[in-house]
Amino acid sequence: LDDIFGNPEEGKGWAKPITENVQLNHVEEWDVINLSADSHPIHLHQVKFQIVKRCTTNATCAEGDGVLGYERGWKDVAIAYPNVDSEGEPVVNDEDEPIGFTTTIRMKFDI
Repeated sequence: LDDIFGNPEEGKGWAKPITENVQLNHVEEWDVINLSADSHPIHLHQVKFQIVKRCTTNATCAEGDGVLGYERGWKDVAIAYPNVDSEGEPVVNDEDEPIGFTTTIRMKFDI
């Protein structure tokens, strides 16, 4: 796995041992940050989730912000929006670092 700016975090690759162990019937919220220029589907196995909110990583948004009507309810796939503005240009902060678009999802691990 990488940090928010795409830099590899030592010891957290796909082939490394599992680091997260959720409890049965536990509810968690995860932030999925897309720094790419393309939308990307997010699919989690053996868990349903709700899309809580969407906003750029440098903004504060409330529950429900950025969630379209058809996206409400329990899902097994969500779209992580790309890091581009309406004209297709990368979104960056004052230091020219990518800002990204955050999709927050809420899951209940009950399987």
